[in-house]
Amino acid sequence: MARSMVKIALQVSSPSFPLHQNTSTSCETISSVGRSTGIQSAEATCLSLCSLVEQHADRGMFQEASDILSFCRTKFPEHSKLSRLWMATEAKIDHNRALLQGNLESAKTCVEQLAAVDEPEAEYRSALNVLHLGDYTATFPLLQKLLENSRDKVFINDGKKSAAEYQARILLALTQLFILLEDPVSALPYALNCLTISCSHFMDNAAALASLYIAQIQLSLGLPAKAITLIKRTMVQILSHGSLYIQCCARFFIGQVPADCFIATSR
Repeated sequence: MARSMVKIALQVSSPSFPLHQNTSTSCETISSVGRSTGIQSAEATCLSLCSLVEQHADRGMFQEASDILSFCRTKFPEHSKLSRLWMATEAKIDHNRALLQGNLESAKTCVEQLAAVDEPEAEYRSALNVLHLGDYTATFPLLQKLLENSRDKVFINDGKKSAAEYQARILLALTQLFILLEDPVSALPYALNCLTISCSHFMDNAAALASLYIAQIQLSLGLPAKAITLIKRTMVQILSHGSLYIQCCARFFIGQVPADCFIATSR
């Protein structure tokens, strides 16, 4: 059961979410806002658009995300300095989608594209490719090296960003690795460390996924009551703000828990 939850692969389509709107209207709105507000910082504009792209992609709205990226291509052409931001975002989204669909050849191509604009991210995603290939022996030293390096600041585009988010994702990958190896005891410290980092930096998605892994580990260790209590405590957050993938993982996990365990914890 633990292996099946980690290996779940979802071909996410574009459902109807509140963010959805007419494609042409969306692009026109973005363009008009940029003109009317007189935004002085081009970098802030690009980062905001990239964040919007990621939010749509997290909800399976890949067409809408692609439309916003098309606008970014127009406003920040290739070979310009800021083009690296949306190019990295596009490569990350394509890589996530390729892994969910089990298309490892496409995932490898995405990593090669990402390496040109964001080398640390490309190294992390290259390790994910090895993990999804099932080469667990090779995956561990790759992730362990990335974890050690993540304790320093990660430099991107001549600037600094906190390594916390990068480190949390590496810890999640290590947790996933040991769950696949059917070693929940070794997986637990990585999951707990990820949860601590995520909560202290207000990274809700990473915290939600770490909580799911911890609940899964507790269930594997014969502690269903603790697992159900944890899931109940985090389910509202997951369904309200979690990505479509995390929501599906949560529902999948609940489906694996025996009904009598839920009844017992409700008394």
